[in-house]
Amino acid sequence: MSAVAELERAVTGLPSGWHEVVLSDVAEVNPDTLRASTAPDFAFGYIDISQIDGPGQCAGWTEQTFGEAPSRARRRVQAGDILVSTVRPYLRSFAQVPSAPLPLVASTGFAVIRATGEADQQFLYQHVLHASFIDHLTPRMTGSNYPAVSASDVEAYPISLPPLDEQRRIAEVLRSVDEAIAASAAVVASARALLSNVGREVLRSADEEPAEGEQRFALLDICRPKQHPIIGKAELTESGYPVYGANGQIGYCHSYTHAQPVIAITCRGATCGTVNWVPAKSYVTGNAMALDQLDRKRLDERFLFHYVSTWGVDRSISGSAQPQITRQSLSCVDIIAPDLERQREIADALDAIEDQVRAASSAFEATRSVKTALMSDLLSGRVRVPV
Repeated sequence: MSAVAELERAVTGLPSGWHEVVLSDVAEVNPDTLRASTAPDFAFGYIDISQIDGPGQCAGWTEQTFGEAPSRARRRVQAGDILVSTVRPYLRSFAQVPSAPLPLVASTGFAVIRATGEADQQFLYQHVLHASFIDHLTPRMTGSNYPAVSASDVEAYPISLPPLDEQRRIAEVLRSVDEAIAASAAVVASARALLSNVGREVLRSADEEPAEGEQRFALLDICRPKQHPIIGKAELTESGYPVYGANGQIGYCHSYTHAQPVIAITCRGATCGTVNWVPAKSYVTGNAMALDQLDRKRLDERFLFHYVSTWGVDRSISGSAQPQITRQSLSCVDIIAPDLERQREIADALDAIEDQVRAASSAFEATRSVKTALMSDLLSGRVRVPV
């Protein structure tokens, strides 16, 4: 590095040739609008926020005519444009516009970003996916029911901008990692589908009649579902016994509810009916119901876990606005099971597939961690992509 470059880096904190800009310096936000005078029979593909399944995941569009489309269908877009949901941006409903055989229009709930000559579109897209973009938008949200940001908030996002050719090299490296993440996610999905499909093959639904050598059990005849006091955030500790709630482990505490492993079913909220396997010496907090005191002489606990995971407990869920499960409502859940030896064989086989799911999920998370670290290094200039 030359003396001039070293001095520049010392003063700005950036590599030579890099400079600080805000998004509006290098991109247009909401560059094209569908006019109110548009012909009613004008046909287009409409992209709504609900069609963004997650960061980078656009499920497509719905074909509409202007005369029948929602009034918010106003942002004209083209392939490669970046869509940023301005409502609850922390949900990260961000994606690029796909190619399409017809014109595309996005909801006014998006801010549409299109790079100008000084910036590479894919480089800007990687910035939108970076945590710093959310960190910039979150404190600027206004409104309580529908917290949102404005187009000007998006335009004010600060960017460390390298020369154009380096932007493209950075974007290409990060894009290749995105492809690895997508491939890893596909492996996870395939492993989960395998577990579900095999489970439905080897476990007889309670809607069927038991085959020879099988028995039907009422869930409440073989276990005692129990809820324990809810542990609030203030009661959680940094170490001790794991605490499990609706969506898995949420922290630690100084006591446990179960000396043995136990099955826990989320009993309220959006994930009502979710089944979790809770290890020994853990605390199952009150928004999950533990299937306690299982009769292990009649039913293997891992078999029961796979059974309720495969067939669910949907019949026991009541309410739509606030779905919930009670001990009484679980009285409608039946289990069909073979003898104990066969139960254990089935559980072992499904456990082996579940191990594959866990291994694939770990690889997926590891790849995402690599992407997170690379983004921070490459987008800041701490690490350079060689020519």
